[in-house]
Amino acid sequence: DESLINNSFSEYSLADAKNYPLKNKKQKSKNLNVPSRITVATIFAPIYLNSLGDGSGIDSQFKDNNASGSSSYSYGVKFAYQLNNKISVQSGVNMINLGLRTNDVYYSPGVSTLGFSNLSANPLASKSNSLKESQLGLENKGSVNQVFGYVEIPVEIKYNVSDGKLGVNVVGGFSTLLLNKDEVFIETNNFTQSLGSSNNLRSVNFSGNFGVDLDYSIRKNLFINVSPMFKIQTNTFSKNAGSVQPYYLGVYTGLNYKF
Repeated sequence: DESLINNSFSEYSLADAKNYPLKNKKQKSKNLNVPSRITVATIFAPIYLNSLGDGSGIDSQFKDNNASGSSSYSYGVKFAYQLNNKISVQSGVNMINLGLRTNDVYYSPGVSTLGFSNLSANPLASKSNSLKESQLGLENKGSVNQVFGYVEIPVEIKYNVSDGKLGVNVVGGFSTLLLNKDEVFIETNNFTQSLGSSNNLRSVNFSGNFGVDLDYSIRKNLFINVSPMFKIQTNTFSKNAGSVQPYYLGVYTGLNYKF
């Protein structure tokens, strides 16, 4: 019957017209809900360096001298890939400059020089030298600053504790540190002089990294990131006096973009 065929066709067309937009909307909705898995960030961090051990990386004659770290900085880029709702893997490339300072060193140009085992001969005397402080004069009192820089390549796991406008994560991992700067300075109240480079810094060493990572959403897929990190180095020196083991604290900040 022709009328029956026409009615069936009209009913099918009407049902299909109604269902197709719904199917299309569902498909678009699914595409819009695909999570952002890759994150790219620029980072900058003020760094505070110190040592857990005693002694000096310069020479055994300074093993009783007070030592301290110097404030510095780090900068670079960071990449992350989200494995699931809780776990991400992140890496990147950072430039970092560090410095360890040996204090209470006396510059004595008028006396015989003392050679450093980790440097060439230098016109310096330690606090424990037979020359009295009164003979050397306080104006010659200074410090020896050992400056070393690295290209840092971290590999870290980030675990999400809480999500939302403010995301809270814990971070753990390690960094490979490639030495690209090595210089030693004598610094007094009157002048600063380079003493050359040391010979006891390893060209490659590592650090263990631990910290907290905070992401604050400011726009869709754009976040402000703040990450306080504690990093402790291993095998920094091939030889040194005492048990110098540098560690540093940094507050890494930057903008994260997820796509």
